[in-house]
Amino acid sequence: MAALCKAIQQALSEAQLSCQDIDIICGTSDGNKENDEVEIRAIRQLFYQAANHVPVVNYNAFLV
Repeated sequence: MAALCKAIQQALSEAQLSCQDIDIICGTSDGNKENDEVEIRAIRQLFYQAANHVPVVNYNAFLV
């Protein structure tokens, strides 16, 4: 999870954004239970104040 948190933080930093600037999160939800759990834990850790207000969607469901 630490590597995922670091990657998200680096992406936000490079984009000059903060967690409060994010309106929606598109999760990977690759179907792997362990990966999905790590992803949601990282989102909760980094977006702890906004996590209940920022929608997290799975874009894979829309791919054909």
